[in-house]
Amino acid sequence: MINFNKSSHLYYLLLGGFFGLVFAGYGIFNKIDAGGSISRDTIAVVNKTPITMESYLRALDRYQNDSKDSLSDDDKSWVLQRLIEEELLVQRGFSLGMITTDNDVRGAIVRTLIASINAEAAAAKPNEENLLEFYNQNKERFTYPATISIKAWVTNSREIAQIAQIKLEAGETLESLKEIRFLNNIPNGLITLRKIREYLGPSIANAIMDSTNSNILNQFIQGRWYLIKIIEKNKDIIEPFESVKNHVENEFIRDKADQKLRKYINNLKESASIIYLDQKI
Repeated sequence: MINFNKSSHLYYLLLGGFFGLVFAGYGIFNKIDAGGSISRDTIAVVNKTPITMESYLRALDRYQNDSKDSLSDDDKSWVLQRLIEEELLVQRGFSLGMITTDNDVRGAIVRTLIASINAEAAAAKPNEENLLEFYNQNKERFTYPATISIKAWVTNSREIAQIAQIKLEAGETLESLKEIRFLNNIPNGLITLRKIREYLGPSIANAIMDSTNSNILNQFIQGRWYLIKIIEKNKDIIEPFESVKNHVENEFIRDKADQKLRKYINNLKESASIIYLDQKI
C-alpha cells in the first residue's frame, strides 16, 4: 500500500521515503521544560524531545500521498517509528558534534550517519563462498519475473461467455458480439503477473499462471464472466550466479549495511527514553 516499501532495504528506506518524513519537519530544540510538563500536542517524547501531533500528521499526509488506500493502524505506527528513529539519529549526530544548527540540517545528519555505516559494510569485502550463499538464499533478487501477454473481455451473460469462448478457440474475433466488452485498459505486450493482478484480480491472475492446456480461459468472478486469451507466457528466469556476480556483491554489501543500520537504530532505541502519549498509535 504505502510505498515506502516496508519490506525493502532499510538503507534505501531512510535515504528515500524516510526523508519525506524528515522534511515534514518538527523542532529539534523543543525540550520538555524543567517541570516535566508535556504539551497536549505531543504524541511521543524521545529523550525529553517531543514529537508533536502536528509533525506526525504532516508525515502521515506525505505518506498518504504515495498510497491509493487509507492508512491502517499498522501504517500509522510505522510512520511514528520512523519519526522516532530519525529523532534518535539526529540526537546522536548532535552528540557526535556533527552539527549545531536546526531543522534544515536534519537530513544531513541522517545521511552522514548512514554513509558511515554503509562505508563500514562496504569495507568488509565478501569472499566467493559468502556471495554464493547469499545468492542461493536470495534468488528472488536476481530473477526476472514471469511475463505474460493477454487480451481480456467481460460480459454479464453466461451464454455470451460460452459463445465467445468457442469463437476464440476457433481463432475468430469477437467483434460481432455486442454484449461483451473488450478491456482496453490492459497494456499490450508482455506484463508481469503483479500487473495482471492489479487489472483483473488474484483469481484470474492465478488461473492464467496455472493454465497449461489452453490459452483461452473463461472465468466467473463476482457475477461476471471474463474471457482471457493468453498470447504469450514466459516463466521466471533466474540469472546464473556468474553472470550477476557483481550485482550479488552489491546486494550483499547493501544487505549488510541494512543490518548494521537496523542494529545501530535498535541500540539507540534501547538506550533512549521513549514515551508514547497516545496508546492507540
